[in-house]
Amino acid sequence: MEEYRESVAWIWVTLIGHPINKIIKVLEENYDSVYEAFEMANKSEFSSSVIKYKKLAQNMADKEFIKRANHIYESAMKKGMKILCRNSPLYPASLLELSSAPAVLYYYGKLPAEIYGEAYNSKQLISIVGSRNCGA
Repeated sequence: MEEYRESVAWIWVTLIGHPINKIIKVLEENYDSVYEAFEMANKSEFSSSVIKYKKLAQNMADKEFIKRANHIYESAMKKGMKILCRNSPLYPASLLELSSAPAVLYYYGKLPAEIYGEAYNSKQLISIVGSRNCGA
């Protein structure tokens, strides 16, 4: 259950505003974590310093974002996808170095760190991204 709520919290943060990294920084400065901010938003309890970010506070209070995050999570699970949040120890360190690192990664299969464990060398990577039935 905890993993579910944590994943939904990170999906939620991708919906409530941009730039994502700034939103995450504000939430982590005002709450202990993105998860804690999500839980407070669920209870409609907001830090006074977050309220000064009017649009962010409005979006945090909007329960529709929580519903959408739950829907995205459920859809991903039905498709057999896995979700990796930025706070996970399995999150690729090289991605964390990016100024705009994705808050959430959706994937199928296993991550190299899951396969190789501590023997995994993050410098040896290959990734193929594409679409099977792409049209012009």
